[in-house]
Amino acid sequence: MTSTSATFAVGDTYIDSSGPDTRFADITPMTLARSGGPMPIEQRILLEFDTEIGREKVIDATLRLYQAAQTDSDVEIRISRVTTDFDALDATWNAPWANPGGDIDLSDEASVTLTPAAAGQRTIVDLASLIQPQINNGDGMVRLMIRVIGSGSMLIHATEDPDEDRRPRLIVRSTPTGSTDIVSSNIGTPSQLNADVDAPSDIAAASRTPEGVDSSIKPATDPARVEVKTPERGDIV
Repeated sequence: MTSTSATFAVGDTYIDSSGPDTRFADITPMTLARSGGPMPIEQRILLEFDTEIGREKVIDATLRLYQAAQTDSDVEIRISRVTTDFDALDATWNAPWANPGGDIDLSDEASVTLTPAAAGQRTIVDLASLIQPQINNGDGMVRLMIRVIGSGSMLIHATEDPDEDRRPRLIVRSTPTGSTDIVSSNIGTPSQLNADVDAPSDIAAASRTPEGVDSSIKPATDPARVEVKTPERGDIV
């Protein structure tokens, strides 16, 4: 039996190399950025989800984010597993990590280049293999870091946003080992699911080759929507 879990982040924050001991957990939107030069300043986003999934096989996964400002240049982002437990309220660039900036698994990452866009851009990459090792732990917790590769910047709405629909959300479809039947879901009504279906024109190709790119942001009247989800297996319905 295949089931679908859709959960909002139970914790999120961003950490800043220019304020290594400063906490930003109560700030929305969150800053995701990296400057150029030999000693870049970085802001990275941390997300924590409780999927309530046991040791099951992940079929596909969707990380839904909402962009709070317009981007004018390409921005390559990379999503990684966080290997150290953290409390979003207390996390900083320096703590609680063994390595400043966060402890992450570099062996399997999701990478995508976001092209310049105003409101409404959607981006799709595969997160299934990325979160499978954390699901294998059996406690249902998924901890992720998002960072910019090269240079660029963007703003992402946080869990503190008054509009629930703009808060970070993770959707995971999973099945017990050996099961392939799709029979249940806790994600919502059919009408709600249909609203999330992406047209082929929404799909952006994932990039695995980091390149430095320049980017700037400016306020947007309406927040832009960014979705990060699985490309090959179809949308979650």
